Amino acid sequence: MPDRSVGLILFGILQILIGLACSALVLFIASGSELAARQGAKSGAAMASGLVVYGLATVYFVGVGVGSIRKRRWARALSVVVSAIWLAAGIVTTLLLVIVGSNATLIGGAIVFAILLPLVLLLFYSRPAVRATCEAFDAPRWTDRVPLPVLAVVIVLAFASLALMANLANPSLSFAGQKITGAPAALTLLGLAILCAWLAVQLYRLKESAWWVVVMLQVIGCVIAGASFMRESTSRAPLLIAVVVASWLAYFAYLLFIRRYFAFGGGPQTRRTDIAPRPLT
Repeated sequence: MPDRSVGLILFGILQILIGLACSALVLFIASGSELAARQGAKSGAAMASGLVVYGLATVYFVGVGVGSIRKRRWARALSVVVSAIWLAAGIVTTLLLVIVGSNATLIGGAIVFAILLPLVLLLFYSRPAVRATCEAFDAPRWTDRVPLPVLAVVIVLAFASLALMANLANPSLSFAGQKITGAPAALTLLGLAILCAWLAVQLYRLKESAWWVVVMLQVIGCVIAGASFMRESTSRAPLLIAVVVASWLAYFAYLLFIRRYFAFGGGPQTRRTDIAPRPLT
């Protein structure tokens, strides 16, 4: 396969530039600027969440960009997985913006930065030639220990854990149409954060029990959210509910899809630690 070193360098630079843009947003939010206020950082909790999200994005994009330039396997794997998650979230977000009637500028920005940009990254890093280049120049890494579809769920759970921890700045959650605040909400968020972190580690280890817990949490979450939607059905557009339900069903179907990577009581079916570098031609 052809050597894609030049492409890895160019796309690595692109990801570093994205990381620098995220770092600028971190500075705006931290300084309490007018731009940060327009983005929703009007309270300590919102600012904490913004700092966590954009701070993590800065570290991720700069780190992965450097890894791409150095043709590291882990950088390619993370680029594929995170770009796919970014694209899926961007499609759902754009649909919601269209349904609620947002202005054309906001929708256009979502299409460019939440759909087209991750799509370009995904198409490049998922190419067989790019994978072969990284495997030829680098030894097996930690991302080779788990299939990429499972790694995607691991990253989602790890991010969810950090986001829940950030929300402890002003704990608040809704349950069955009731808003819960204070110590009960804080303890609930902390417990969920610990659970998500534990599940991320166990899924990375390809533990079947962790997969079952994730599936059960998805079912329980859908039931609770469904009850909340029914209580507030008069104030929610049918198309909005349809998009949310479709997203839940798609994620549930994805969880069923990755079931193949977990053995029935016999440990993981698939390990990727024995991958040898491929020669380039």
